[in-house]
Amino acid sequence: MRILFILFFLKFSYEADFVKIIPQKNFEIIVARGNIDLNDGKTFIRGDSALIFRSYDIDSGLIYGNVNIKGEEIEINCGRAKYNFLKEEAEFFDKVSVNTEDKIVISDYIKYFVKTSSSIAKGEIFIEDKKEGLKVYCKEANYNFKNKRGNLKNIERLEILSEDKKITLYGNKMEITPETLYLNNEVKIESEKEKGEGDTLIYIQKEEIGYLKGNPIFYFEKGSAKGDEIEIKFKDKKIESGKIKGNSQIEILTEKEEKVIINTSIIESFFDEEGKIKILKGFEKINGILFLNKIKNE
Repeated sequence: MRILFILFFLKFSYEADFVKIIPQKNFEIIVARGNIDLNDGKTFIRGDSALIFRSYDIDSGLIYGNVNIKGEEIEINCGRAKYNFLKEEAEFFDKVSVNTEDKIVISDYIKYFVKTSSSIAKGEIFIEDKKEGLKVYCKEANYNFKNKRGNLKNIERLEILSEDKKITLYGNKMEITPETLYLNNEVKIESEKEKGEGDTLIYIQKEEIGYLKGNPIFYFEKGSAKGDEIEIKFKDKKIESGKIKGNSQIEILTEKEEKVIINTSIIESFFDEEGKIKILKGFEKINGILFLNKIKNE
C-alpha cells in the first residue's frame, strides 16, 4: 500500500512515498524516498530520492536518480542534482541534458543560475541551436539562455546544417552572440569543397558570411587565395562568392592545368553550383599576371 507524505513550507510543497525528519541544531534533515516532487508553483523538481536541508524554509537539497527539473522556459534531466534554494543555484551531474524552446545542451556537468538564466558546463559538451541549425562540440562552455550569449573553450568543431548541406567551423575559443560567432586560435571553415584558415573567424549566421583574419588563406576547387582579410559568402551552405582584401593573391589552375596568379589590392570571385569560379574581378593596381607560364606586367 502506497504511503504518501505531503509537507508544506513557506514557498515549497514537498511530496514523497516515504519521509523521515531528523532534527539537528538550528535545522532539520529530511530524508525522502520514492516519487519525489518538490515545487514552488514555478519550478518542479522530481527524482527517486532526496536529502533536504531546512531551517526556516527549505535551504538546499540533494536529489538522486532520474532527476527532472522543469521551469517556466527550461527543462533539465540528469542522474543527480544539488540545489540551493536560497541562492537559486543548481548543480547537475551524470548525463545532464538541458532543453529550452530553441536550445539543447548535453554535458557531464552543468551549474545553472536561475536568476540570470546563465550556466557553466564542463566535460563532453554538445550544444544545438534548433532554429539556426548549429551544433557545437566542446569541453567547456558558459552560456546565458536569456540573452543568448556565451563563451566556449576547447572546441572540437561546430556544424551549421541546412538539409543535406553543412558548413564546419574549427577554433580553440569562441564567443557567441545572437547573430554572430567569433572564433579564435587556429580557426578553419569548411564546406563541401572549400576550406579557409586563419587566426580569427567572424561568422554572421543569418547572412551566411564568414570573415577570415590573421594570415588567412582560402582553398577552393583548383585554386587558393590569400590576403589581409578574406570574406566568404555562402548561400544555403554552399559558397557563392569571395572577396580578398589587402595584399591579395589568387592562384587558379585552369581546365588545361595552366596556373594563373593574380596579385592586386582587392579580388572578388563568384562561384557556380559546382564550386568553380565563373567570374573573377581585380581592383586597384593589378601588378602582375602569370598566365600560360608567362608574366605580363601592367
